Amino acid sequence: MLTASATRFGRFTDWDAKQSSLQAPLVASFDYDGTLQPEVLQVSRVVEGHPKKIAVIVNTGRELHCVKEILPELGQMGRLNALFTSEGSQCYLNTRNLPTREWISSLTPEQADPDWEQVIRDRTKWDEALATRALRSRLNELTSSQLAIGEYNQALSYRDPLSGKSYPLSVLPIRQTPGFVLRSAESDASPALLQAMQRMGKTIVESLAKTLREEGPHAAWSVMTNSPWAIVCKLAPEGVNKGTILDYFLRRHTTSPQRVISAGDNLNDLPALERPQWENTPATALVCGANPDLRRALEGQAHVEFLSRTNETLAEGFRRALDMRETRA
Repeated sequence: MLTASATRFGRFTDWDAKQSSLQAPLVASFDYDGTLQPEVLQVSRVVEGHPKKIAVIVNTGRELHCVKEILPELGQMGRLNALFTSEGSQCYLNTRNLPTREWISSLTPEQADPDWEQVIRDRTKWDEALATRALRSRLNELTSSQLAIGEYNQALSYRDPLSGKSYPLSVLPIRQTPGFVLRSAESDASPALLQAMQRMGKTIVESLAKTLREEGPHAAWSVMTNSPWAIVCKLAPEGVNKGTILDYFLRRHTTSPQRVISAGDNLNDLPALERPQWENTPATALVCGANPDLRRALEGQAHVEFLSRTNETLAEGFRRALDMRETRA
C-alpha cells in the first residue's frame, strides 16, 4: 500500500477521564479481510469459552454498507462491542449489547460515534463533503463525463510505452468515503499495468490532498492494491487510522484493560499493530499472512507474534495471547 506520511494526533490525555466505560479486562481488535474473515466462528468460540470478559472490535477498511454485505459470515461472531469502519473514520458502539447480526443490520451512518467525529473535525479541520466534491470534480475532468455513485465509467486508459497498446480502465467512486476504485479488465492484468495504475491513482489523490490542505482540511491519501487488477484510492483526515481510533476507544470507552490484542494482515493495519500509546497496558499484536512490508515494519518488536512462523491459526494464536502473563510489556 502506498500512503502519505501523516502526523499523529498525539497523546489523548484529555480523554483519560472516561465518560462511557466498558468493563472488560481484555480487549481484542481484529481486521476483517484476510485476518478474521476465514475464522469468524472459531474466534467467536474462543471469546465465548474464555473465563474473562473480552471486548471484541472489528477494525476494518470497509465502509459500513460493505460490512453489511459480509453479515452472513461476520454474524457468526456471537458478540461484537464496537465496529470501526473506513480505516478509523467511523466508530460504532454496541451500547445495547445486541447480537452481532441484529446490531449491524440495524446500523446507519448517522449512528456513528459523534464524539469521534468531533475530534476529527477539531484536530484536522476535516470537511468530508468538500473532499468528496473536489475528488468527484477531478474524476469528472479526467473522464470527461459525470460519474454516478455505483456506476463504472470506462473512460480512462493506460498506454504502454513499450508495446504502444492501450488498456481501458474503469473508475468507480466509493459511496461513503472520498475515494475511488481504479481497475483494469482481469484479462489485461499484469504487474506492469498494476504499477502504472498505482502511479495514476497516487497522482490524483496526492494532488487533491495538497489542494485540500491549502483550503483548510488536513488530508492524507492512500493507494492500496485490492486485487491484481484493481486499486483503491482514498482521501482521509490526516492522522486518522486504525491505530488512532483504537487508542480513542481504549481511553474513552474502557476501564483499565489488562491486555489489548490486535490482529491484522496488511499495511493499513500497522498503526493498530505497532506498540501503542497506552504504555502501561500489556499488548500483543498478531500478524496474519506473509505481507513482506508489514513484516519488515514490525520485525524485532517484542509484542509482535507472526502466526505464519508459529504455524498457528488466528484462533490458536488469539487463545494463547489471551492467556499470556499480564505483566508482559
